[in-house]
Amino acid sequence: MKQLLAAAAALWICGLSFVFAQGRDGTMNITVTIGAVEYAAQFDSNDAALEVASFFPLALDMKEWAANKEYYAGLGKTITGKAPAADKIAAGDVMLYSGRSLVIFYGGSANTSGYVRLGCILDAKNLKAALDKAGGKVSFARAKEGKETSAVSAVPVVKTKETGAALTKEQKEVYSSYEEICRAMVAKDKASMERYFDKDLTFTHMSGKKQTRCEYIGEIMDGTLNYYKITTKEYNIRVNGDTAYMSVTHTLDAKVYGMTGAWTTRGTATYKKRGGIWVRVNESVPEGVF
Repeated sequence: MKQLLAAAAALWICGLSFVFAQGRDGTMNITVTIGAVEYAAQFDSNDAALEVASFFPLALDMKEWAANKEYYAGLGKTITGKAPAADKIAAGDVMLYSGRSLVIFYGGSANTSGYVRLGCILDAKNLKAALDKAGGKVSFARAKEGKETSAVSAVPVVKTKETGAALTKEQKEVYSSYEEICRAMVAKDKASMERYFDKDLTFTHMSGKKQTRCEYIGEIMDGTLNYYKITTKEYNIRVNGDTAYMSVTHTLDAKVYGMTGAWTTRGTATYKKRGGIWVRVNESVPEGVF
């Protein structure tokens, strides 16, 4: 029964995922923009780095702590994912402090207490000057798929798997909602889930059992359903006025109903545009759309 419920939970979130550009040795390729200058960076594949990256794109006003040779900014949320404690700090290191602050070091520091490593900016030369000039205005984004991190990266242009064509404005909006739902599920962000899940949305087990939006979100919040990582294999989006349909194949890493595993599933989801955002609704995708 647990296996059945776990597979059902995996199927529930078809249409909800995010994509990380993969670097060497399982790292994530990241673009850090300081002022108007882009820097290539890599995040490690630890749980804390994955959780922080689920918030990207992210713009921050960072403040300097000169005594520790760093710029920092609060995330407004506590990161619960684990990562190795820092045993040394070098220029270019990107760290998480006390689970709540994102930190860029422009020089080495002997103070490692409370820091865990997320990754690093690859070229840290003149980093302090760049941060000073930008007044601490820094943004983080996932790097474009397939772009080498030895060069400056850019924010990715999402493409459909079927045609390889860049998405339209409306398709990008649907994809943004889709990413936000997935981020909220990983981060257990109840307010965002309630915003992007229609109030009448239901979630169905393979056994036929149904849950309301409230029941499903409740199981995410209490840890019955723990979503760690969702890796998209392929996807497609169709938009017809204020209705959009999305098909997705992905691998879900999660702990559901006490079972930890990775499930690869394929499914579809329907979205409606309401109040300027695309909301997932309780409506079947018509035959022949994909």
